[in-house]
Amino acid sequence: IENVGEVFLMSKIQNKINKSGIDGQTWLRNILNYNGIKDFIEESGGNKSQIDFQIKCPNGNILYVDPTNQNGSGSVGEKIPHKVWKYYKLYDYKKVYILMGKYDIPTKNPSVVKHCQEEYGERFETIFITRNEMILLLEKIFDIKINMPPEMIQGTMQEFE
Repeated sequence: IENVGEVFLMSKIQNKINKSGIDGQTWLRNILNYNGIKDFIEESGGNKSQIDFQIKCPNGNILYVDPTNQNGSGSVGEKIPHKVWKYYKLYDYKKVYILMGKYDIPTKNPSVVKHCQEEYGERFETIFITRNEMILLLEKIFDIKINMPPEMIQGTMQEFE
């Protein structure tokens, strides 16, 4: 494990095919670090057997977040049901958040959402969330006002603006 400040990276980011997902990780990591939310674990790189973020909340609960950042049609969204089931078996969570990019999965690919609800809804909830919704969620959970210079919020996500 490579310790990068408060973030633990399981391996270095090298896969350009997964660039948008990595950019989502960078964006969320920047938000967390800049706002003093330091109690989180980040899994990164090629180790997709683990969820990208486990954020410890003040009440002791864990917020499970996986930045998907799909920005157009493709197979990323279609893989979500399998991915959230695989993570559920590992973490036994009650909720998992899929942090989306520009591509609005519930609107553009509602069958993915339906599949998650029908197959897993009794065990856990899959929540598809935008960056703005993630900021609001973090503000509510941590009772803070998320603050970050605009250039850091955009960071490597400029193509999603």
